[in-house]
Amino acid sequence: MLAAGQLLERYVVEDYVGHGGMAVVYRVRHADLGTLHALKVLTVPRPTVRERLLQEGRAQAALRHPNLVGVTDVLRIDGSLALVMEYVDGPDLGHWLARYRRGTIDECRALLRGICDGVGEAHAGGIAHRDLKPANVLLERTPTGFRSKVTDFGIAKLLEESSPTATRSNVAMGTPHYMAPEQIRDAAATDARADLFAIGAILYEVATGELAFPGGDVLTVLNAVAAGRFVPPKEHVPELPDDLVRAIEGCLVVDVDARLQTCDEVMGALEEPVPATARIARGLDLAAEAWEDAETRRAREEWLSSGPPASERRTQGPPSEEDTEVGPRPDAVTPVYSQQPRSEPPDTPQLAAPVSGHAPTVPRPEKRSSMPPASLPSAHPQSLAPPAVSLIRRLVISAIAGIVLGLLGFLLIVGITGWPLRQAAPKAPPDKVGLEEVVDPRTPAP
Repeated sequence: MLAAGQLLERYVVEDYVGHGGMAVVYRVRHADLGTLHALKVLTVPRPTVRERLLQEGRAQAALRHPNLVGVTDVLRIDGSLALVMEYVDGPDLGHWLARYRRGTIDECRALLRGICDGVGEAHAGGIAHRDLKPANVLLERTPTGFRSKVTDFGIAKLLEESSPTATRSNVAMGTPHYMAPEQIRDAAATDARADLFAIGAILYEVATGELAFPGGDVLTVLNAVAAGRFVPPKEHVPELPDDLVRAIEGCLVVDVDARLQTCDEVMGALEEPVPATARIARGLDLAAEAWEDAETRRAREEWLSSGPPASERRTQGPPSEEDTEVGPRPDAVTPVYSQQPRSEPPDTPQLAAPVSGHAPTVPRPEKRSSMPPASLPSAHPQSLAPPAVSLIRRLVISAIAGIVLGLLGFLLIVGITGWPLRQAAPKAPPDKVGLEEVVDPRTPAP
């Protein structure tokens, strides 16, 4: 669990945003640029899930569209993967519907245009969402109103592959109220047209204020989805325009081949084109805290006071085999000891620059020393030497050792053989003798 004021490479943690089944989301600020971002830290400890999320992050990072939440960076935090994403200042569609129940005709058209533009761009890039729902449609605050931005592409597919039955056929995965019938039968066989069914279910809810496939239990909902059984939209809202009804019903067709096939076809069902600048105006004047539910508010208060929310505290147990192959558990996040950005005066708690529509951000803790704490083991002095100095030192020691060994070997040879100091002794010259000793005695005397 990250802490307020913690520095992660280039990003400073400012606030807790929320959590889901596989990740915790924080609001972070770039330490040098001052820009806001959302940091999604993965909490699923499987290496295969981390790699899959990294692949999805790469694919989503390649998408650039005003109606898509972009991925801008990837961090690794103690073996856990974290995606740095575009920060959206505004609620999600689920919270907006909880407050206003349903949208006006113009709001329905504006919302449909934004979702179809974003999802259509992703489909063109070969990416299907497969878990579209109001919680995954964020509303970005702009001067003229809220603009819809779709987020969490590939998460449903990622969740499937993290399951033990992920690679099997005939496995359903998704959010039941917005799940396409083919996802119920075999999630592995779905394609981008499943997203169109979900768009129809979302538009139905926004236009009527009711779920297209309600039910008190999951089985009831799935049976209704599989049969394509829903109340005609005009029974809820008689004044609903026919073109919106055609778009909704064209998306909610059970037969995938008879369904509207692309986002362009969905928008083509409308009688008049909707400008890309269409916005949702209601709620623009509300502050960020007005959109929070009680659960998120309690989780943030607990995070500020005692660390991780109770719902995110996981029982510590022995790591799995996959975990031991990669490293420490991803939930074992260690504190980061660092200084505050250089632009701040020393030892002075700072408030981050206020953002429009947001409550004041969390004060950062006092600046800590950049040196490691005293409780950490200190490194051996020799380990602090630069690599070049250590290399020269080793070479000099090796040369001296070689010279000493060579001298010792030389002296040993001299002691055993005497070579080359002991030379063969020269013969002494003959003593001087008389002439008689040199003359042959047989020679007659003169």
